[in-house]
Amino acid sequence: MAGEQRFTINVLLIENDTGDAFLVEELLTEIQQFYNTSTSFQVKQVGSMAEGLKIINARDFQVAIMDLSLPDSQNLDSLERLRSQAPDVPVVVLTSLDDEELAVKAVEKGAQDYILKNELVGNILARSLRYAIERDRLHRELHRRAIIDDLTGLYNRRGFFTLGDQEFKRSKRQHNNFLIVFTDLDGLKLINDTFGHVQGDQLIIEAAKFLKETFRDSDIIARIGGDEFVILAHENTKDSSTALKKRLEDELDKYNRRKKLKNRLSLSLGIAAFSPETTATLDQLLSKADSLMYLHKKEKRR
Repeated sequence: MAGEQRFTINVLLIENDTGDAFLVEELLTEIQQFYNTSTSFQVKQVGSMAEGLKIINARDFQVAIMDLSLPDSQNLDSLERLRSQAPDVPVVVLTSLDDEELAVKAVEKGAQDYILKNELVGNILARSLRYAIERDRLHRELHRRAIIDDLTGLYNRRGFFTLGDQEFKRSKRQHNNFLIVFTDLDGLKLINDTFGHVQGDQLIIEAAKFLKETFRDSDIIARIGGDEFVILAHENTKDSSTALKKRLEDELDKYNRRKKLKNRLSLSLGIAAFSPETTATLDQLLSKADSLMYLHKKEKRR
Protein backbone atom coordinates (compact mmCIF):
# COMPACT_ATOMS: atom_id res chain seq x y z
CA MET A 1 0.00 0.00 0.00
CA ALA A 2 1.38 3.39 -1.03
CA GLY A 3 2.59 5.48 1.86
CA GLU A 4 2.43 2.56 4.32
CA GLN A 5 5.10 2.78 7.00
CA ARG A 6 7.44 -0.19 7.02
CA PHE A 7 9.30 -1.61 10.00
CA THR A 8 12.48 -3.65 10.15
CA ILE A 9 13.11 -5.97 13.08
CA ASN A 10 16.79 -6.72 13.64
CA VAL A 11 17.16 -10.34 14.74
CA LEU A 12 20.22 -11.96 16.28
CA LEU A 13 20.23 -15.68 15.46
CA ILE A 14 22.59 -17.79 17.57
CA GLU A 15 22.60 -21.12 15.76
CA ASN A 16 25.58 -23.30 14.78
CA ASP A 17 23.65 -25.60 12.44
CA THR A 18 23.91 -23.92 9.03
CA GLY A 19 20.86 -25.78 7.70
CA ASP A 20 18.65 -24.63 10.56
CA ALA A 21 20.03 -21.08 10.31
CA PHE A 22 19.26 -21.00 6.58
CA LEU A 23 15.73 -22.28 7.25
CA VAL A 24 15.03 -19.54 9.79
CA GLU A 25 16.23 -16.81 7.43
CA GLU A 26 14.22 -18.25 4.52
CA LEU A 27 11.05 -18.52 6.59
CA LEU A 28 11.27 -14.92 7.75
CA THR A 29 11.90 -13.70 4.20
CA GLU A 30 9.03 -15.75 2.82
CA ILE A 31 6.55 -14.63 5.47
CA GLN A 32 7.19 -10.99 4.59
CA GLN A 33 6.87 -11.62 0.84
CA PHE A 34 3.88 -13.98 1.03
CA TYR A 35 1.76 -11.85 3.33
CA ASN A 36 3.15 -8.52 2.04
CA THR A 37 3.35 -7.29 5.62
CA SER A 38 4.74 -3.95 6.72
CA THR A 39 7.30 -5.78 8.88
CA SER A 40 10.54 -7.22 7.55
CA PHE A 41 13.25 -9.12 9.41
CA GLN A 42 16.99 -8.43 9.15
CA VAL A 43 18.83 -11.47 10.49
CA LYS A 44 22.42 -11.61 11.74
CA GLN A 45 23.52 -15.21 12.34
CA VAL A 46 26.41 -16.33 14.54
CA GLY A 47 27.46 -19.88 15.39
CA SER A 48 28.49 -19.73 19.04
CA MET A 49 27.58 -18.20 22.36
CA ALA A 50 30.88 -16.31 22.47
CA GLU A 51 30.07 -14.63 19.14
CA GLY A 52 26.53 -13.86 20.31
CA LEU A 53 27.70 -12.26 23.55
CA LYS A 54 30.27 -10.23 21.64
CA ILE A 55 27.85 -8.78 19.12
CA ILE A 56 24.55 -8.43 21.00
CA ASN A 57 25.44 -5.11 22.62
CA ALA A 58 27.33 -3.81 19.60
CA ARG A 59 24.21 -3.59 17.43
CA ASP A 60 20.58 -2.63 17.96
CA PHE A 61 18.79 -5.99 18.07
CA GLN A 62 15.07 -6.02 18.84
CA VAL A 63 15.00 -9.78 19.49
CA ALA A 64 17.30 -12.82 19.67
CA ILE A 65 16.66 -16.41 18.59
CA MET A 66 18.95 -18.96 20.16
CA ASP A 67 19.54 -22.70 20.11
CA LEU A 68 20.12 -24.24 23.51
CA SER A 69 22.72 -26.67 22.11
CA LEU A 70 25.75 -24.63 21.08
CA PRO A 71 29.40 -25.68 20.75
CA ASP A 72 30.46 -23.55 23.71
CA SER A 73 27.27 -23.46 25.81
CA GLN A 74 24.46 -25.88 26.61
CA ASN A 75 20.85 -25.80 27.81
CA LEU A 76 19.69 -23.13 30.28
CA ASP A 77 23.24 -21.93 30.87
CA SER A 78 23.15 -20.49 27.34
CA LEU A 79 19.95 -18.57 28.06
CA GLU A 80 21.18 -17.27 31.41
CA ARG A 81 24.43 -16.00 29.91
CA LEU A 82 22.62 -14.18 27.11
CA ARG A 83 20.03 -12.65 29.46
CA SER A 84 22.77 -11.53 31.82
CA GLN A 85 24.68 -9.84 29.00
CA ALA A 86 21.66 -8.19 27.36
CA PRO A 87 18.63 -8.16 29.72
CA ASP A 88 16.71 -5.72 27.50
CA VAL A 89 16.75 -7.98 24.41
CA PRO A 90 13.81 -10.46 24.37
CA VAL A 91 14.81 -14.05 23.60
CA VAL A 92 13.00 -16.81 21.70
CA VAL A 93 14.44 -20.30 22.25
CA LEU A 94 14.63 -22.54 19.17
CA THR A 95 15.54 -26.13 19.92
CA SER A 96 15.22 -29.76 18.89
CA LEU A 97 14.76 -30.76 22.56
CA ASP A 98 11.09 -31.71 23.04
CA ASP A 99 11.16 -31.27 26.80
CA GLU A 100 8.15 -29.60 28.44
CA GLU A 101 9.94 -29.16 31.77
CA LEU A 102 12.88 -27.47 30.03
CA ALA A 103 10.46 -25.20 28.15
CA VAL A 104 8.84 -24.07 31.39
CA LYS A 105 12.22 -23.44 33.02
CA ALA A 106 13.38 -21.48 29.96
CA VAL A 107 10.39 -19.15 30.29
CA GLU A 108 11.06 -18.84 34.02
CA LYS A 109 14.64 -17.82 33.18
CA GLY A 110 13.43 -15.04 30.91
CA ALA A 111 12.73 -16.56 27.48
CA GLN A 112 9.64 -15.10 25.83
CA ASP A 113 8.87 -18.25 23.84
CA TYR A 114 10.09 -21.80 23.15
CA ILE A 115 9.77 -23.26 19.64
CA LEU A 116 10.62 -26.80 18.51
CA LYS A 117 12.56 -27.02 15.25
CA ASN A 118 10.32 -29.78 13.89
CA GLU A 119 7.29 -27.48 14.33
CA LEU A 120 8.93 -24.49 12.69
CA VAL A 121 6.85 -22.70 10.08
CA GLY A 122 7.08 -19.09 8.91
CA ASN A 123 3.94 -17.60 10.38
CA ILE A 124 4.52 -19.21 13.78
CA LEU A 125 8.10 -17.93 13.93
CA ALA A 126 7.22 -14.42 12.79
CA ARG A 127 4.31 -14.21 15.21
CA SER A 128 6.51 -15.49 18.04
CA LEU A 129 9.11 -12.78 17.39
CA ARG A 130 6.56 -9.98 17.25
CA TYR A 131 4.82 -11.21 20.40
CA ALA A 132 8.15 -11.59 22.19
CA ILE A 133 9.04 -7.97 21.47
CA GLU A 134 5.62 -6.70 22.56
CA ARG A 135 5.49 -8.83 25.73
CA ASP A 136 8.97 -7.66 26.68
CA ARG A 137 7.99 -4.02 26.07
CA LEU A 138 4.88 -4.39 28.22
CA HIS A 139 6.83 -6.15 30.97
CA ARG A 140 9.42 -3.36 31.09
CA GLU A 141 6.70 -0.70 31.07
CA LEU A 142 4.88 -2.39 33.94
CA HIS A 143 8.17 -2.70 35.83
CA ARG A 144 8.92 0.97 35.18
CA ARG A 145 5.48 1.97 36.45
CA ALA A 146 5.95 -0.17 39.55
CA ILE A 147 9.08 1.70 40.63
CA ILE A 148 8.38 5.24 39.35
CA ASP A 149 6.40 7.93 41.17
CA ASP A 150 3.66 9.22 38.86
CA LEU A 151 3.68 12.82 40.13
CA THR A 152 7.41 13.57 40.04
CA GLY A 153 8.97 10.98 37.73
CA LEU A 154 11.41 10.06 40.50
CA TYR A 155 11.72 6.54 41.88
CA ASN A 156 9.07 5.58 44.40
CA ARG A 157 9.69 3.72 47.66
CA ARG A 158 9.87 0.33 45.93
CA GLY A 159 12.21 1.74 43.31
CA PHE A 160 14.50 3.20 45.95
CA PHE A 161 14.83 -0.04 47.87
CA THR A 162 15.20 -2.11 44.69
CA LEU A 163 18.12 0.01 43.46
CA GLY A 164 19.35 0.94 46.93
CA ASP A 165 19.77 -2.68 47.99
CA GLN A 166 21.85 -3.32 44.86
CA GLU A 167 24.01 -0.27 45.55
CA PHE A 168 24.39 -1.23 49.22
CA LYS A 169 25.74 -4.68 48.27
CA ARG A 170 27.98 -3.23 45.53
CA SER A 171 29.42 -0.64 47.92
CA LYS A 172 30.13 -3.35 50.47
CA ARG A 173 32.00 -5.41 47.88
CA GLN A 174 33.93 -2.52 46.38
CA HIS A 175 34.53 -0.64 49.68
CA ASN A 176 32.78 2.54 48.53
CA ASN A 177 31.17 5.21 50.69
CA PHE A 178 27.80 6.86 50.18
CA LEU A 179 25.33 9.08 52.01
CA ILE A 180 21.62 8.63 52.66
CA VAL A 181 19.87 12.00 52.55
CA PHE A 182 16.35 12.17 53.98
CA THR A 183 14.49 15.39 53.18
CA ASP A 184 11.02 16.63 53.90
CA LEU A 185 9.07 19.60 52.50
CA ASP A 186 8.37 22.24 55.14
CA GLY A 187 4.85 23.64 55.42
CA LEU A 188 3.16 21.44 52.83
CA LYS A 189 0.06 20.85 54.97
CA LEU A 190 -0.44 24.59 55.40
CA ILE A 191 -0.14 25.14 51.65
CA ASN A 192 -2.62 22.32 50.94
CA ASP A 193 -5.08 23.73 53.48
CA THR A 194 -4.67 27.34 52.33
CA PHE A 195 -4.25 27.08 48.55
CA GLY A 196 -5.45 23.56 47.76
CA HIS A 197 -3.74 20.29 46.82
CA VAL A 198 -2.99 21.45 43.27
CA GLN A 199 -0.59 24.06 44.69
CA GLY A 200 0.75 21.48 47.12
CA ASP A 201 1.42 19.01 44.29
CA GLN A 202 3.17 21.76 42.31
CA LEU A 203 5.50 22.38 45.24
CA ILE A 204 6.28 18.65 45.42
CA ILE A 205 7.11 18.73 41.70
CA GLU A 206 9.39 21.73 42.26
CA ALA A 207 11.17 19.90 45.08
CA ALA A 208 11.75 16.96 42.74
CA LYS A 209 13.12 19.28 40.05
CA PHE A 210 15.47 20.88 42.56
CA LEU A 211 16.80 17.50 43.73
CA LYS A 212 17.34 16.30 40.16
CA GLU A 213 19.24 19.49 39.34
CA THR A 214 21.36 19.28 42.49
CA PHE A 215 22.37 15.62 42.57
CA ARG A 216 24.28 13.55 40.04
CA ASP A 217 22.64 11.25 37.49
CA SER A 218 24.36 8.33 39.22
CA ASP A 219 22.67 9.14 42.56
CA ILE A 220 19.38 7.43 43.42
CA ILE A 221 16.61 9.99 44.07
CA ALA A 222 13.18 8.88 45.25
CA ARG A 223 9.92 10.22 46.61
CA ILE A 224 9.02 7.73 49.32
CA GLY A 225 6.01 9.49 50.85
CA GLY A 226 3.69 12.45 50.35
CA ASP A 227 6.30 15.13 51.08
CA GLU A 228 9.31 12.92 51.84
CA PHE A 229 12.29 12.33 49.57
CA VAL A 230 15.37 10.19 50.00
CA ILE A 231 18.64 10.21 48.06
CA LEU A 232 21.48 7.73 47.97
CA ALA A 233 24.38 10.05 47.10
CA HIS A 234 27.95 9.16 46.24
CA GLU A 235 30.05 11.57 48.32
CA ASN A 236 33.61 10.67 49.26
CA THR A 237 35.14 13.68 51.03
CA LYS A 238 36.03 13.32 54.72
CA ASP A 239 33.44 15.85 55.87
CA SER A 240 30.98 14.94 53.11
CA SER A 241 27.84 15.05 55.31
CA THR A 242 28.54 18.61 56.44
CA ALA A 243 29.69 19.68 52.99
CA LEU A 244 26.64 18.20 51.30
CA LYS A 245 24.21 19.83 53.72
CA LYS A 246 25.84 23.23 53.18
CA ARG A 247 25.79 22.75 49.40
CA LEU A 248 22.12 21.78 49.43
CA GLU A 249 21.15 24.80 51.52
CA ASP A 250 23.11 27.14 49.22
CA GLU A 251 21.63 25.61 46.08
CA LEU A 252 18.12 25.77 47.51
CA ASP A 253 18.53 29.48 48.22
CA LYS A 254 19.70 30.04 44.63
CA TYR A 255 16.82 27.94 43.28
CA ASN A 256 14.23 29.99 45.14
CA ARG A 257 15.73 33.27 43.96
CA ARG A 258 15.89 32.07 40.38
CA LYS A 259 12.43 30.49 40.20
CA LYS A 260 10.54 33.15 42.21
CA LEU A 261 7.98 30.56 43.29
CA LYS A 262 4.58 31.55 44.64
CA ASN A 263 5.32 29.31 47.63
CA ARG A 264 8.99 29.30 48.62
CA LEU A 265 10.61 25.88 48.63
CA SER A 266 11.89 24.89 52.09
CA LEU A 267 13.41 21.54 52.99
CA SER A 268 14.51 19.90 56.24
CA LEU A 269 17.47 17.54 55.90
CA GLY A 270 18.96 14.54 57.66
CA ILE A 271 22.09 12.76 56.42
CA ALA A 272 23.47 9.35 57.43
CA ALA A 273 26.85 8.11 56.17
CA PHE A 274 27.60 4.60 54.94
CA SER A 275 31.08 3.12 55.04
CA PRO A 276 32.02 -0.49 54.18
CA GLU A 277 32.89 -1.12 57.83
CA THR A 278 29.41 -0.27 59.09
CA THR A 279 27.12 -2.98 60.41
CA ALA A 280 24.00 -0.89 59.74
CA THR A 281 21.50 -2.04 57.14
CA LEU A 282 19.99 0.22 54.49
CA ASP A 283 16.78 0.41 56.55
CA GLN A 284 18.76 1.47 59.61
CA LEU A 285 20.62 4.16 57.68
CA LEU A 286 17.32 5.47 56.37
CA SER A 287 15.86 5.56 59.89
CA LYS A 288 18.91 7.42 61.18
CA ALA A 289 18.67 10.01 58.37
CA ASP A 290 14.93 10.33 59.06
CA SER A 291 15.57 11.04 62.77
CA LEU A 292 18.22 13.64 61.91
CA MET A 293 15.81 15.29 59.50
CA TYR A 294 13.20 15.71 62.25
CA LEU A 295 15.83 17.24 64.52
CA HIS A 296 16.65 19.73 61.76
CA LYS A 297 12.95 20.53 61.34
CA LYS A 298 12.57 21.17 65.11
CA GLU A 299 15.63 23.45 65.10
CA LYS A 300 14.14 25.53 62.30
CA ARG A 301 10.91 26.04 64.27
CA ARG A 302 12.71 27.58 67.28
